[in-house]
This record gives sequence, C-alpha cells and structure tokens, in this order.
Amino acid sequence: MDREARIELCRRLERDYQPRFDAIDGGVNPWANGTTLGVEIMFSKTSHRKDWVTSVHYARRRWPVGNPRPFRPVEEAELELRHELDGFLAAEEVR
Repeated sequence: MDREARIELCRRLERDYQPRFDAIDGGVNPWANGTTLGVEIMFSKTSHRKDWVTSVHYARRRWPVGNPRPFRPVEEAELELRHELDGFLAAEEVR
C-alpha cells in the first residue's frame, strides 16, 4: 500500500467516524504505515472516558528495514478495524 493510499484510507476513516465520536465528546486520529492500520480515540477531560487505541496488521517485515510483505488484503484489515470501532461505539453509546 503506497503512501497516498494510506492517507486516503485515514481520511475516509476520519470522515466516517468523527461525527459519531463527536456525539460522545471524542476525537478520532486514524493512522497507517506499511504494515498496520490503527486509530487513536481521545476524549476530553470532562467526558470521564479513557482514551482508546486499536490497530490491525495487514503485512509483516522480514527484517527491520525490509519491504513489507502483505499477508492479507488491506481491505480486510480495514473491515476488521471498522468492526472494532463499531463495537467500541456501540458499548460507549449505551453508557
């Protein structure tokens, strides 16, 4: 996955999830690198919620500086990440 594709994926995640996190006083910070997709969720101090981080892997490096080797499609990793975000939101929205 090239840099531009990772940037676009992060923008998509932020666009799709920020409104839902706004409703519970949270902020979304998606990130991606050559092997991993992740999201950091930060809450305001007045929300009395703990910040939350999750990530999923889609590739591995054979050596610390080697090229990443995908072991599953990035789209599959994105779906898993979205599933985790939706589960987190469902639990938080019940509070």
